[in-house]
Amino acid sequence: MSITEETLQRYKLRLIEQEKSTHTIEKYMRDIHSFITFLADSEPPLSKLQVITYKEALKARYAISSVNSMLIPVNDFLRFLGLEQCCVRLVKCQRRIFKEANRELTKEEYIRLLNAAQKDHDDRLYLLIKTICATGIRISELPYITLEAAKRGHAMIYCKNKQRCILLPQKICRELTDYAKAHDITAGYIFRTKSGRPVDRSNAWHAMKRRFRKTRYFRITCAICLPEPSTIQKKISFVWRTFWDTAALILLASIQPPAAPSACGRSTNWAYNRQHRSER
Repeated sequence: MSITEETLQRYKLRLIEQEKSTHTIEKYMRDIHSFITFLADSEPPLSKLQVITYKEALKARYAISSVNSMLIPVNDFLRFLGLEQCCVRLVKCQRRIFKEANRELTKEEYIRLLNAAQKDHDDRLYLLIKTICATGIRISELPYITLEAAKRGHAMIYCKNKQRCILLPQKICRELTDYAKAHDITAGYIFRTKSGRPVDRSNAWHAMKRRFRKTRYFRITCAICLPEPSTIQKKISFVWRTFWDTAALILLASIQPPAAPSACGRSTNWAYNRQHRSER
């Protein structure tokens, strides 16, 4: 299959015009390059059978969710080329309604991760983990945690053409401002690299992998449920799973009752439902 660089650039421009995020555009282009490489030795014209063959090759190597995430850009690119007849169906995957016990991470184990970062005197990673736990933000949203946001007590997150307000607990605000003062940060994002650029997913994952490579924890998802706003009691449930063999920490936070907006501005009904199923 022969695709010119000009065609790829035109497609990339189309993604930009659709206002897709930088990370989404990078992933789309990466997946399309993989697709083109796979079909490098195939005879033109492109047929649906070749795309199906690529789909089967992905299924043999990746998880279903990853396969679908790779097929979506391919189908979109084929439509861009006017080859809708070559598009393939995504793999149907029924959502799990249970969770394996060996994928649970206790609060004590979570504290051990914090202690590991603290023991290595990695203040940035220590505070990064605590900030994600307290706010429920994505790692890619860390640049929105600025010194100004810490002083205000809340951060405005812009993601996928949506805006949400994240409340920052007072203790976290104090720790963020103290960290900024200790590292001569007078304005802007708090979590930054040695070169002064904001910490991204790659920086965070490599830092976690370096610190926790001796542990069994890779990707961690945390749900923090506050049964009633007036109580301090918290129910914390951790679920971990491998993700590209790198360390990452992603947390979802919800405040009960379910009608109230979540602390991270995202739906976390799955955590609420699981809690109440166990109480029945």
